[in-house]
Amino acid sequence: MGINRKLFCSFMSGVSMLLSLSVLAENKSATVERGFTEPSSFAGMLKPNPKTVTAEDRDSPTLSIIELQSEALEITRYSEKTFTLTLSKQPIFARLQSNVWHQGTDEKPQISINGINAGTLELFWPSLAQRNYVFFLWDQNGNKTIHYQPDYQGWLLASSFLNCDLLKVGENTVTFAVKLDQIKVKDIKIELLYGFDSDDTIHDFRQESKALPLPMLDKH
Repeated sequence: MGINRKLFCSFMSGVSMLLSLSVLAENKSATVERGFTEPSSFAGMLKPNPKTVTAEDRDSPTLSIIELQSEALEITRYSEKTFTLTLSKQPIFARLQSNVWHQGTDEKPQISINGINAGTLELFWPSLAQRNYVFFLWDQNGNKTIHYQPDYQGWLLASSFLNCDLLKVGENTVTFAVKLDQIKVKDIKIELLYGFDSDDTIHDFRQESKALPLPMLDKH
């Protein structure tokens, strides 16, 4: 029995429309997720590279990930732990990530690179509805009032951008230091971005250094 040409064409048209809608939905999802359609009064002049909106996330060779410590490690009060980071080339951005257990809200773990202060780990605090929070009460103001401090009795995701000027080609040290808190850390890794590629959005406002070349890497 022959195929009804009109019915077949109608069927293929429907398939084509569904595929188009699927691609559009994927593109729209990527656009919304990356925030380029969010209206604002200040970002109107900052036009994104059209390729950025639907491009895949970064990977090698522009990005590499180095693991410093996977197993849980305890850092006791007023102590520090140092890890070694060996670089074969200089990155332009570095992001440190770790999971932290039993972190308090009064202080954050201090980070230093090659013995130089590099800031603190920034933590994501879950809802106070969670029972993972435990509470410490202290005297303050000459013992006349109460100081309340919660600690999170669980694992928190923490991260921080590192100043790449503190890093060097060869062996580097990355140090975690705490004061009053006693914590554990695990899954410590550093993401290293070595350059930009053709899918990146770059807003270049340089003046004096305009003649200097950008670290562009062709990922294709």
